[in-house]
Amino acid sequence: MGNSLRLWGLSLVLVTPLACGGSDDAKTTPPPPSTRSEECTAFQDAACARAERCGGAAARDECYETIRTTFCTSDEAATSCAESLESSACTETVPCGETVIDPGPAIEICNEFTETLCEWAIGCDPTDTIENCRTEIGTRFDCSKAVGVEGDHEVCLDAVKSAPCGELKLPPTCDGMIKVTP
Repeated sequence: MGNSLRLWGLSLVLVTPLACGGSDDAKTTPPPPSTRSEECTAFQDAACARAERCGGAAARDECYETIRTTFCTSDEAATSCAESLESSACTETVPCGETVIDPGPAIEICNEFTETLCEWAIGCDPTDTIENCRTEIGTRFDCSKAVGVEGDHEVCLDAVKSAPCGELKLPPTCDGMIKVTP
């Protein structure tokens, strides 16, 4: 897993692009369920099968931890990429990952989460401004680098909106919810 950045008790996981590598000492657990289309899930499975073929079980597990949070640009692109991943050599770069993974939904959710956090903060401290809050959050992480979202982000948004002023305590599912590249 990548590095973690903590913000108000939340961590945003910093992920690295898919690559072959790693050791074979990882747990052999089934992949986490995907909430994406069947074709997008097939692409995710093909990418992680390649990671395992090229780098072992640890690479596969790290791949699943990251890729299950991503969105696909289209089912057609996901299907085409899955087919090319199956035949690509480990010495090749991932042939199509950047054209299949769509960061748009993750960026949108990250921005929505930032706005919700700032609205909560301003509601608790009216002497602050929304612009100051956005700037402070922006110095800690950049939503334009978001690539994935784990879990049900609506649960986290609702928890922020309903939190009393004071210390913001969110459900554990919110920790590491937004995946960003370094």
